[in-house]
Amino acid sequence: MSNGEILKIRPDIYQAMLLDDILHTLRDNSELLGDIVKKLDAIIPEGILENIKDLNITAEPVNLLVKTGLGSGWHSISITNDGVNNVYCAINSSRPFDKVPHKIKPSETYEVDFRAAKINLVHLYTDSGVTSTVRISAKR
Repeated sequence: MSNGEILKIRPDIYQAMLLDDILHTLRDNSELLGDIVKKLDAIIPEGILENIKDLNITAEPVNLLVKTGLGSGWHSISITNDGVNNVYCAINSSRPFDKVPHKIKPSETYEVDFRAAKINLVHLYTDSGVTSTVRISAKR
């Protein structure tokens, strides 16, 4: 074939090539949409409130492990100290004593909202020799 000649493709062959391109594009888009749906599921709350009342806290840490998995953690948590002693709280820390915890004073409410299902672990404890009671409300 010389430079001046035009290659002719039969219409059925051209149609098959075009349909193959469309198929690959649809598969790629389908995978992207699947990833987007998973991410949206993780940030949209299920609308479930979980309440824990009268939880006694001592110097021995109470560890609340929220069920794990994509979209299964708590979105937000509210911890109210109903006791007379300070309560210390560390969220999502595998080593809570290595970080400075948040101090929840008596009658104080500590609120955290990650706007996504990111709260998976909550550590609560008091100073040595004292106890306190907390109420927890969390949104899944």
